[in-house]
Amino acid sequence: MAAFGRIANRVLNLAPNLRPLQRNLHKLNSAKSVPKNYTKYLVLVGGGLTALICTNYLKSERLNAAFRMRKSEDENLLKKLTSRERRFIKFASVEYRGQLYMTPQDFLDSVVEQEPRPRLKRRMLSDQDLQTIKDNTPPLKKGTKMLFRTLRDRGIVSYTEYLFLLSVLTKPISGFRIAFNMFDTDGNQRVEKDEFLVMESIFSGVWKDKRRSKDDCDKKPSKNEPAKRAQDDYIADDEGLQRKHRIDTTLQIHLFGKKGNQDLNYDGFY
Repeated sequence: MAAFGRIANRVLNLAPNLRPLQRNLHKLNSAKSVPKNYTKYLVLVGGGLTALICTNYLKSERLNAAFRMRKSEDENLLKKLTSRERRFIKFASVEYRGQLYMTPQDFLDSVVEQEPRPRLKRRMLSDQDLQTIKDNTPPLKKGTKMLFRTLRDRGIVSYTEYLFLLSVLTKPISGFRIAFNMFDTDGNQRVEKDEFLVMESIFSGVWKDKRRSKDDCDKKPSKNEPAKRAQDDYIADDEGLQRKHRIDTTLQIHLFGKKGNQDLNYDGFY
């Protein structure tokens, strides 16, 4: 019995020395398991990054292919248009429901610059954007000769107005006075919005015909020229220059008010 007690005392005396050994063995086993966990995490992270890179690459390739296709279509389209039509499309930086528009700054750039400002694509206008443009357009009585420079990109100019404004810049004052008086049926020296739109169409049409005649003279005739002329000179809806829907442009709002019920005198216009 005494011998058993001595053995038990020795085991109890060794126990405190065994506890650190057990702790060290536990840490060693944990250390061996860490690399395995790290390897697992690295594999997961690496796989995720690879998948992300591949996805972005494929998306980029699709976007580049679509951009090249659109660019090729635009180039083929531009070959069929007159010089003024091509220039309008080149400088027009906004679009609404398939119809192209210049901003006031685009128009100024098209007059004085050879190339438009760099841009990735045209800005698509929403109904809210048009309402904002209408709200920010000043009335005629608050306007200045620097209207387009002041508005910059906060406005829209249609293709018809583009031709009309070019005509304004090149025609003598007497021509506008005669046209203005033609639509002033009651002789009060004032023109309403509908009458102005007719006058605008006439002046832009004359300019368009004049430019097309010049372009035709510059081109060398070919055997198929007569058959193709009517189709090539027609401004199709697909080209986004003239659509059937009509919205109030910046110039119309400025001259005739937000409701279009104001009239215009000659001095206020020219």
